[in-house]
Amino acid sequence: MSNLQFTVDGALPGQLNMDRDCELLAAAEEGVFCGRIYFWDQITVSVGRFQIASQVVLGGLPYVDRPTGGAAVLHGHDLTFSLAAPVSFLGATSREVKVIYRSLVGPIVAAFRELGIPAALGEDVVAGVQPTRSAYCFSLHSKNDVIDAETGVKLCGCALRVTESGALLQASIPISAPSRHPSECIVGGEDAAWVNLDARLLGEALVRQTANVSSAQAGSVGK
Repeated sequence: MSNLQFTVDGALPGQLNMDRDCELLAAAEEGVFCGRIYFWDQITVSVGRFQIASQVVLGGLPYVDRPTGGAAVLHGHDLTFSLAAPVSFLGATSREVKVIYRSLVGPIVAAFRELGIPAALGEDVVAGVQPTRSAYCFSLHSKNDVIDAETGVKLCGCALRVTESGALLQASIPISAPSRHPSECIVGGEDAAWVNLDARLLGEALVRQTANVSSAQAGSVGK
């Protein structure tokens, strides 16, 4: 098991972003804990692994197919955070999806809290949350959502892919208002609240919190 490998990229074409995230998953399957922060060079829709683009994307917008599941996400006004890890490093098997998800989403929750935003998973805050379905990620409500515990605002959209030996989490964190309304871009798109965030401060917090998880997990594995 190698130490954490983390990259911060600038604004890149959508397909290149997806290719690099697939490389993270491949590295995780080979025993590497790795992540990256990146942006998008134009407005782009990422389509979940089990969605059909022609049934989701509107207005002739460029789109990419994600390696992870979940619903469609509008990019271009967000910071995207991807984290991949060997399943064994997370103290789980490939069937323990909840354990894997909570381990990989942990740095996001911790980073928000570091910045003074009371983030939490929906299931840890709201009893009896009723899941909703939509083709648009931010119209969905789930117990797995990272939310503001005080306002209930969904802070990011997360999607997961788990293979026999590795796992990849992709998270879109809106940091400003979208330049086009989601209803013009994605079927089911609607207004969604967002938190105005400084990309540099958020990125630094994510890197620190990911490093903390890496150190903690390495210590646990070493015992």
